[in-house]
Amino acid sequence: MSIEHTPELTTVAMKTAVLAERTGIGIATTAGATKLLGLTPDQWAIVGVIAGIVIGGIGLVAKLWMDWYFRSQHLKLAEKRTRALAGGESVPGGLE
Repeated sequence: MSIEHTPELTTVAMKTAVLAERTGIGIATTAGATKLLGLTPDQWAIVGVIAGIVIGGIGLVAKLWMDWYFRSQHLKLAEKRTRALAGGESVPGGLE
C-alpha cells in the first residue's frame, strides 16, 4: 500500500475523539436516566423485555389482520374470475 492511500493520522484521531465523545454522552445519558427514574439496570432489563413482548404482539396482530384482508380480497377476485369464465366472458383484467 502506498503512502497516498493511508489515512492521515489527524483524521483518524479526530474520528476516534468524536466516537469517544458520543459514547461518553450515551453512557452519561443512560446513567442520568437511571438516576432520574430510580430504576436499577435489572429493572430496565425487565422494562425492555415487556416492551419487546408488547411490540411483538402488535406485530402479530397486524400480520394476522393483513393476512385476513388480502386473502379475502384474493377470494373475491377468484370468485369474480370464475363467474366470468363460467359465463363465457373474458377474464377481468385480461388475465386467463
